[in-house]
Amino acid sequence: MDKKTKSRMMRMQKYLSTLRMLAGWSAEALADELDVTRQTIVNLEKDQTKITKIQYLVLSVIFYNKAKQDENKTLRQALKFLIDSPEEKEQERAKLCQEVENAVNKLGRRTGSKRAAIVAAATIVELFGVDLDAVSTESTDTFISHLLSSKESDNNL
Repeated sequence: MDKKTKSRMMRMQKYLSTLRMLAGWSAEALADELDVTRQTIVNLEKDQTKITKIQYLVLSVIFYNKAKQDENKTLRQALKFLIDSPEEKEQERAKLCQEVENAVNKLGRRTGSKRAAIVAAATIVELFGVDLDAVSTESTDTFISHLLSSKESDNNL
């Protein structure tokens, strides 16, 4: 297996929870999509089990299809940024994941995964001042750079 694929597999596992939240799925719902147990998803998210190449490929297809089916631009951009962007973006990835986690925690996990995904996406847009309709799939780096620079500017005020 080539280094690029291994790197993407590791990032898929590392950001699985964030991607799942942005898709609006509980661990159980994602498990149903993969035809595995909820515990398998939990183990992957907690890095107790290493992701296999098959799991990585199936998760990639499932998330990209979900983003397309739901026209979920936030999920699509997050997939491109969290999984496909170069290694040196790690600090920015962590910031984005933290914002999603904060939004979901603020709402409360028991409210429902779909509602949490909507709130997470809305929070990202609100905090970073980005119109997701204006963001093309080719401009992921610009999108993320804008998100982070807007957030840092707000924090400096």
